[in-house]
Amino acid sequence: NDICRTVIPNNLLRKWSVNTFASPMDFWHFRSQLTRHLAIYFVAEYALHLTELSPRKLYLTRQTGHLSARFYRFDVNQSGELETERIAPFRLSPNIISLLAPLHLEGPLSAAMVAAARCLVCSSFALPNYLHAILKDEFILWHRKRYFDQDDIPSGLPEIHPSDQLVKQVNNAVGAIMTRLHKLAVYEDGVSAVDGLVESARSVDSLCLADPTTFPWF
Repeated sequence: NDICRTVIPNNLLRKWSVNTFASPMDFWHFRSQLTRHLAIYFVAEYALHLTELSPRKLYLTRQTGHLSARFYRFDVNQSGELETERIAPFRLSPNIISLLAPLHLEGPLSAAMVAAARCLVCSSFALPNYLHAILKDEFILWHRKRYFDQDDIPSGLPEIHPSDQLVKQVNNAVGAIMTRLHKLAVYEDGVSAVDGLVESARSVDSLCLADPTTFPWF
């Protein structure tokens, strides 16, 4: 709160947007497009267990509101499992809240996240097949990195990743991802798991504990 009051106000991004788009219609379309893109990234970061999204990884197209992210990767811990302990499920910092609130934050964002999750769990998309192929390479690289990070590296080539361990790691990771996606895809009687995640992500108690390198105040 002190940083938001004295250094980076929480309406900085909103002021930039208002000054950039003279037409209210252009501003509306910009926010709508940005909301949809953020929804996809939020679903990806939470469900796929990706690394935290910081401002230096974001590229915003001013003309269209298209948002692109770089340097995303699977967050694998020292045990060779996808990291599940996260202070905030995704990046919903004060400046993003100020730009989207109230209309886009309390409706379109959650709806777009549910829609994105439903598309990914659709059987015709066959997402688990893609995840198995991608995560296999990810865990092989994790195994090699752990080998070379040793203080006393044995001579010769690194040992091959045991096939039974690799299969178990990949299956567990795919299962964890699909479980989260199915959870996000459920919307019944006006209630969705997405609403709880949004509240957790925008909580000041969560943001104040976040890693300062992610600039949680922006």
